[in-house]
Amino acid sequence: MSKLLALIRVKGTVKKSEQIERTLSMLNLPKNNNCSLAVNSSEYLGMIKKVKDLITWGEIDKETLKLLIEKRGFTVSNKKIDAKKLDEITDSIFSLKSKLSDHKIKRTFRLHPPKKGHKRAGIKKPFTVGGALGYRKEKINDLIKQMV
Repeated sequence: MSKLLALIRVKGTVKKSEQIERTLSMLNLPKNNNCSLAVNSSEYLGMIKKVKDLITWGEIDKETLKLLIEKRGFTVSNKKIDAKKLDEITDSIFSLKSKLSDHKIKRTFRLHPPKKGHKRAGIKKPFTVGGALGYRKEKINDLIKQMV
């Protein structure tokens, strides 16, 4: 099991409490179709549990992380990531030796809506019942590839 989680915001916060909005901002998910990375720890899992009705998450693999940083990663000064440093950055982040901010990369990845939509039962039901919300395990990688 990977120690790195990918979180994707699926729904908005209309008629939600301020506490939920603050939790989403702490998870670096300000808007719909934004993705951020988190460590699989009890602190993050508590925040994820609080906003589980608005996001989907799962373990990201190394090749999907590389694709995400390559296609959607920007430095703090809004420049694309160098192809030379891409493997080094991906390895250090995936092995949890460094964070995105250590490499001066923005912590939020802006993604497109998924190609051909959120299949199955839409964004109102959990993934286990056929929807798009909640814990996806390794299937988060397929969703990220559709959204990049």
